[in-house]
Amino acid sequence: MKRNLDEVVVGFKNNRECDRALKLPIVNVAGSLIGVLRLIDQSLAESTRLVESLTKWRNLSKKGFFTQFEATNERTAKWLNEVILPSAERLMFEVIDVSGNSLGQAGLCSISEREAELDNFIRGEIGGDRALFLRAEIALLNWVFFYLDIPKVKLWIFSTNLVPLKNHISLGFQIVEERALVTVKEDGILRHSMDTTRGTSVAYKYLKMELNRSEFIK
Repeated sequence: MKRNLDEVVVGFKNNRECDRALKLPIVNVAGSLIGVLRLIDQSLAESTRLVESLTKWRNLSKKGFFTQFEATNERTAKWLNEVILPSAERLMFEVIDVSGNSLGQAGLCSISEREAELDNFIRGEIGGDRALFLRAEIALLNWVFFYLDIPKVKLWIFSTNLVPLKNHISLGFQIVEERALVTVKEDGILRHSMDTTRGTSVAYKYLKMELNRSEFIK
């Protein structure tokens, strides 16, 4: 019987027992464990520590987001409980090093049988293995391609975000589209738009990248 992907995604997040949370191992090139991707589920979402960390990391990396605003703990908690946890198209993970320190986050959105999108990849703290976040991306891609059985992963990134861009290319992602951008600022929120008929033009581009399972295997 073919499984229902929506039920699989939501089922993982419905877990309320910390010791049963989904954890994806992160290993280095030698195969040694250097951390885990720990799913943000019902057992973790009420954590004050998590909400504070996500808020801090969002603000530190504000310029890398399509929509930019000053995050608050209240706004983050609402986003977790009303957007992330109920959605069958989204998953969020903490990136944790081998010593148990929470150093950042990684996410998936637009999850479907055909494709998924990498989203919210942030190193929020120093520490851990030097290649922790690159290897975390590999672990997440491996899980998407071979556990969720999704054949393609995409992402969007600013052309000025050079280190993540280099990492994506090293894993086989290819740029398939470049879009010009404008910005519009209203009520303290700066929004990028690919509708260039209104707003202030910017010099950087918005790049769409894709990676197919067959290329990842290579």
